Amino acid sequence: MYVTEAYGFCKNRMPFCRRRHGCNKVREYYVCRMLHMEDIIMACLLVPAAEAVLTTIVTKVVKAKEKKLGVAEKSGEVTLPFSKKLKWLSNLLWGGAALLALEHIWHGEIVPFFPFLTAASNPADAAAMLHEMATVGVTMAVVCTVVWCGMLAVSHIIEKREPKSAPEVQ
Repeated sequence: MYVTEAYGFCKNRMPFCRRRHGCNKVREYYVCRMLHMEDIIMACLLVPAAEAVLTTIVTKVVKAKEKKLGVAEKSGEVTLPFSKKLKWLSNLLWGGAALLALEHIWHGEIVPFFPFLTAASNPADAAAMLHEMATVGVTMAVVCTVVWCGMLAVSHIIEKREPKSAPEVQ
């Protein structure tokens, strides 16, 4: 049950909890949310973080191969090595994962003790956690990758342009 479905309003417009715990007392929304924190399922940051780890490893490998082959970034050249472009994706993904982690810490969904994610503390919530990772987490990783593809397209257009000749100074 998600937070939006879990709360109703009594006739005085006071929020109350209608979660599966049988808690139907009128209480303030945030107090009830904190009391039933185990119902909040969040682990979407794991997907972009996993992709960020993979792209970081691939970036290191590609950079080493480029160094071995002698492909280096030269100051006068307009083209960028692929390892630098792959680093853009890595930075986008790490930034997205950090932003999601900050949001989860802010809402109390990540705790400083094992198992660190409140959703992982209850095995019955594994299906909901995996669903949330498959929807929100994959969407975040795909959006970062699509933005990176757009950056590559713009970079390719800029690299293919003819350099402007410098005006002569008298």
